[in-house]
Amino acid sequence: MIFITLFIVFIILNYFDATTTLFVCKHLGIQSEKNPIAKILMKKFGLNKGIILLKSVIILIIPLIIIAYLNNPIAINIVLILLNICYLLIVINNKRICKRIKNNQL
Repeated sequence: MIFITLFIVFIILNYFDATTTLFVCKHLGIQSEKNPIAKILMKKFGLNKGIILLKSVIILIIPLIIIAYLNNPIAINIVLILLNICYLLIVINNKRICKRIKNNQL
């Protein structure tokens, strides 16, 4: 049960990362993106397609996450907890930037 909850949170946080990143980059430009892989994809394919390509990797690794869970549930739960913390911090930072953009402070 904890795995399913952690995995759902992981997917939700990735969605919020994508949407907030899109908002920030539309207003501040691709150069504001701190993830070098995301920045390369956005420059090469455009903002929307770059984000979609980056987040599509998540879909591709879903079977690997499930296999890893079946082989070592404790380890994958710990990995998901750490990933969720990282994505939560990213989303919080993006939301702060979005708020500043909306208040015309950037």
